[in-house]
Amino acid sequence: MKNKYLVIVLSYALSLINAFPNERIVGGQPASISTYPYQASLRSMSNTHFCGGSIISDEWILTAAHCLPGRTARNMFVVVGTNSLNSGGSRYTVSEIISHPNYNEDSNVNDIALIKISGKIVFGPNVKPVRLSLDYPPTGSNLTLTGWGLQAYPSDSLPNILQFINLYSIDIEHCKSILFSFPITSNHLCTVHSKGKGACQGDSGGPLVYNDIQVGIVSWGIPCAKGFPDIFTSVSSFTATTLEVVVGTNSLSSGGTRYNVTQLILHPKYNNKNLANDLGLLKVLGTVTFGSNIKSIQLSTDYPPHGANLTLSGWGLQAHPSDTIPDILHYLHGNSIRISYCRWLLRGYPVTIIYC
Repeated sequence: MKNKYLVIVLSYALSLINAFPNERIVGGQPASISTYPYQASLRSMSNTHFCGGSIISDEWILTAAHCLPGRTARNMFVVVGTNSLNSGGSRYTVSEIISHPNYNEDSNVNDIALIKISGKIVFGPNVKPVRLSLDYPPTGSNLTLTGWGLQAYPSDSLPNILQFINLYSIDIEHCKSILFSFPITSNHLCTVHSKGKGACQGDSGGPLVYNDIQVGIVSWGIPCAKGFPDIFTSVSSFTATTLEVVVGTNSLSSGGTRYNVTQLILHPKYNNKNLANDLGLLKVLGTVTFGSNIKSIQLSTDYPPHGANLTLSGWGLQAHPSDTIPDILHYLHGNSIRISYCRWLLRGYPVTIIYC
């Protein structure tokens, strides 16, 4: 990324020193937690607020990836259900942190992350999940940002009470023309307001909402409230807009039960070049209903013994080359081989800890 911006690298780097670390609200107003019950505060073990987040389910908090370098599940926790940094709310420990595998800390591209809570978040009047947008908000939309960011710049004092401010979305191409020396992509969302109102340090990771649906995550900006656009990660760029899962049928053309996908989770160390850690999870809307044709499968905790009889099922091609997928599910029996023999057979290919 740096090599692509040689002409403006000096001014770019100086701006990023202040623009990227955290964001805040300047010119906002005090907010009630019952109005914004999805708001979360990410805190260090010394109870210091360092970023915002949003509740998206009873297990998951959505935030920005740039909030989490150096953070582990053991050195942070999450507080929800309060608009005050020094009192109230419910505290939850963290079991897992998942940053986008292609997050770029130099440009803040793919600045999105998930935090999994230990246990379940208890919902109530002041604690509720926010819906995630599947669409980019229309240009000129009135959007609401909430957070505990600084109210003036420069300053080192965060407000105790949650703040909110209304901002307006602008066309991404217009945003690029204003911030022409910065890496603005289609995965970003830009907002503006009058000078003296906007985002700044302390709000990073917090939610930007349109009609009670989250459309953005605070990512970065030029400090602070100087009349330049504020930059958010566009939520709709990372939600499953058309993906669904069908279960309970052996036919691609008929039968079964459909479930919309609400969340895609890649292994944090997945490598799309050598396919290491080629594992992902899909979370569906609602609960899958089990029956005679729909059951869960137990997952193995051990490598199968050499020569074990294994069964593969799927709708893969039946000949190669071909472009026709069978309508009916097929299965095939095979036998496992030792990983060392597999590596020898596939020498020159990246065989890691997989089954052969």
